[in-house]
Amino acid sequence: MRVAIFVDTSAATASAIVQIRAAASAFIDTLPPESEIVLVTTGRRTQVRVPPTTDKAKLKGSASGMLSENGPTALMDALADVDERFMRKAGDRWPVFVILTGDGGENSQQEVDEQEFNRWMSRVRPPRRSANAIVLKASTLACRAPIASALAQATHGHYASMGTRRQTSPKR
Repeated sequence: MRVAIFVDTSAATASAIVQIRAAASAFIDTLPPESEIVLVTTGRRTQVRVPPTTDKAKLKGSASGMLSENGPTALMDALADVDERFMRKAGDRWPVFVILTGDGGENSQQEVDEQEFNRWMSRVRPPRRSANAIVLKASTLACRAPIASALAQATHGHYASMGTRRQTSPKR
């Protein structure tokens, strides 16, 4: 496999960044040693933190240094960019997208409009690629959730969402 891990470090995930670091590190540990992994953050801008490698120590070191950035994330831009740069050229490796994102605003540039993104999604369907997503919900408005959900569904991957707000007990 060649696994691209997309980690949202935008304002939408700021309250959970410590848990996100731990989750990314734990996930890296679960992958087979021969898997190539690309670590990408999608805060204010797309940043390839670690290009394709099997060096788990390097990946985990980079994951432990992820910091939250203010502003929205550009998930559609990040997916299309990483696919073009790393996943289409994966050779005999199976490309897998893993997305951990918040439910904040989508900030992709005009380069990737909704119609173009839908065309891209139709090209990444199985058996070519697979996508799995977890959306951290901090609000009732979920802007990136439909993107992650549609991509996971189109590739027969898994999609889950979970709350990041702490539940308060009712006053007595």
